Amino acid sequence: ASAHRGGTDRDPAPILRAEVSRAAPPATKTSATGLSDRETTAVAPGRGRLAPALAVGALCLAVVLVLNALLVHQVGVSGDEPYYARMANHPGGPHNFPYAFRVGVPYLVHILPFSHAFSWRLVADLATAVAAAALFALLRDFDVGPRLATGLAVGFSVSPPLLVVFLRNGISVDPASVMVITLGCLFIVRRRLLALAVTLLIGTTVHESCLFLIPLAYAVWAQRLI
Repeated sequence: ASAHRGGTDRDPAPILRAEVSRAAPPATKTSATGLSDRETTAVAPGRGRLAPALAVGALCLAVVLVLNALLVHQVGVSGDEPYYARMANHPGGPHNFPYAFRVGVPYLVHILPFSHAFSWRLVADLATAVAAAALFALLRDFDVGPRLATGLAVGFSVSPPLLVVFLRNGISVDPASVMVITLGCLFIVRRRLLALAVTLLIGTTVHESCLFLIPLAYAVWAQRLI
């Protein structure tokens, strides 16, 4: 054995291991599915936010109902309303272009077990509430604060385009088309292909403007031009 100056030499292995452990990044916790917390968040954005969105939708529905009770509604029909009213009365009859393609809401009014006057208002109010709830969920996915998102959703539910529909007794396809477009945007952001496909299928019977969701989805999802 050889002599060592100033005492015995130390083994450098423990020192190297300590330095490596300090330099290594902290391990992320994995869920039961084997994904890290960051991966789980990326896979399922907005999970756990259904209840607040439903609550905001119920709030907007209450606001719309109160507003409808206070408004002085139009007497008679004008503009596009005679075409939609005729389609609801006789779904299988000949109808004018382009209204003949917007069969979804008039057919729904036709089959509901209520009077047509009540059914038009019911569909308009519920579609507005669903659109407001979808807007709230969309804003929350972009980290907008809950109070601001709620205020924007309530303001959206009584915005001028929808307010005009309420004044005209709900005889319009606009609330349903707004609902479809808002839901479609939410599903595009959350990358829910099946939900978007079902929404688009319904939208084709509501209004042709709903088809603008297709190029929007392509612009958001596509990784190349062609």
